[in-house]
Amino acid sequence: MVITMLNLLPAAMLDGGHVARSLVGEKTRSILTFLSILLLIVSGFWPMAIFVLFISTYRHPGPLDDVSSLSTGRKLLTIAVIGIFVLCSVPFFPTF
Repeated sequence: MVITMLNLLPAAMLDGGHVARSLVGEKTRSILTFLSILLLIVSGFWPMAIFVLFISTYRHPGPLDDVSSLSTGRKLLTIAVIGIFVLCSVPFFPTF
């Protein structure tokens, strides 16, 4: 669950970062990356914070189709991904 939670952070080129970029765009994803790094530092996940900081220095390659908007089904799937992230992070971030 820890690895799933860390992978779903909306940061850099993690899976959560890909989802965030497709939903809210590149600028907001950059802000979410910064907030994710802060969350990792505060919660004591220093190695992962350094890793996310390192991979965030590389530019996102972008999707093959950046013109079409997301379908309703994919937006609903994004809500499910956020739910999985929250459920996986509850035991590790009890201050939420």
